[in-house]
Amino acid sequence: MPKKNGLEIARFMPDGAKKVRLTSYLSEEVVQAAKNYVYATPGATLSETLERALRNFLAKEQQKFPGKVIPDAITKLKAGRKPSV
Repeated sequence: MPKKNGLEIARFMPDGAKKVRLTSYLSEEVVQAAKNYVYATPGATLSETLERALRNFLAKEQQKFPGKVIPDAITKLKAGRKPSV
């Protein structure tokens, strides 16, 4: 693991892993908190921080359905807000 200023920096994507661009709207509060974390953490990047947070969230959500595999999306997700009910 690489070190910067004596701290080990974990890498969550294998070298050369394919990455794709994702555009999303987040609250200013969440974005600022993420930026503050990256600023205060040597070697951290915003992309890596957001990916780690999303992976942790998805792992916790998966625990709600033990033994069940979430299938791959077979169609594109629609852009925009969900229709209100």
